[in-house]
Amino acid sequence: MFQKISLLGVTIIMVVFSTYQNLNMRKIFLDNRKKTANINSAVQDSLSGIRVVKSFVNEEIEKKKFNKRNKEYLKSEVQSYTAMGKYLNSR
Repeated sequence: MFQKISLLGVTIIMVVFSTYQNLNMRKIFLDNRKKTANINSAVQDSLSGIRVVKSFVNEEIEKKKFNKRNKEYLKSEVQSYTAMGKYLNSR
């Protein structure tokens, strides 16, 4: 009888933990996709307006914008790999 109760308790803990981790990873991966979309749109805008950027000598400004978005994406990637690592190491 005690074994069944302890097995049930462990199973409930595992389900709760897995659900929590899954929701956390979903949030991080959604943020990651948003950051990727930001980078893609910035590159597209820069490339489509390359003549304007060059004519106003704004290359450095565009580089800074891209680097900022790229760092945000990198931070998001690190968070996603950290969340996956925590989940996989806890199983």
